[in-house]
Amino acid sequence: PFLLSVCPETNQSYGIPPPERVQGWCSATPDNFTFAFKAFGLFCSRSVSSAMLPLHIRNRLGAGGNAGGGGGGGGGGASGHVSKTQLEAAGLWSECWDLFNAALLPAAAQRKLRCVVFQFHVGFVPAAPPPNHSAGESTPAAPPLLTVSDSTSKACSTGGDSSLAYILHCRRMLDSRFAMAVELRDRAWFDEFDEEAGSYGTGQGAPAAAAATAS
Repeated sequence: PFLLSVCPETNQSYGIPPPERVQGWCSATPDNFTFAFKAFGLFCSRSVSSAMLPLHIRNRLGAGGNAGGGGGGGGGGASGHVSKTQLEAAGLWSECWDLFNAALLPAAAQRKLRCVVFQFHVGFVPAAPPPNHSAGESTPAAPPLLTVSDSTSKACSTGGDSSLAYILHCRRMLDSRFAMAVELRDRAWFDEFDEEAGSYGTGQGAPAAAAATAS
């Protein structure tokens, strides 16, 4: 005899579900059924279509109350996107996290929340190599660990923040009772530092990110 535990991934990246919906999922599944919830896309990309925000957040932000959200409204920009910076300025960044945490509480209370998966974009990368450094030069001090390079930050709307620092920020904002998993797509996170070539793949990247989620 053996116990089969099922754990599907539920995609919450396009919006925050109401707690009642999550409770319905829990009620409709067996006791040994657990969920891996994908984090709200805003938290992974640091920008999101205004249409994906809860209605009262959109109204308070002035980003437009229509479900389509394409017009952008005040603060949403021509593309209808809202950034982390805009939400912070309006005092709404923490509230978005509070809403997300509250939505998953029914699953956590019934021990059906396996983890929350943060699926970062390809542009979310470790530190770039220092400029003007060649193999013939002495190895310079390492740059700030795990920063997002200018050339790949557009998709993330990162503003140049440290990637590892942001993962730690997500860990702090996520309810401490929820396990956190991180998906990193750029191979540089797993590269070793090549001392001869003087390039920084930072072999510490993936272990550091793993440690961040466990803290």
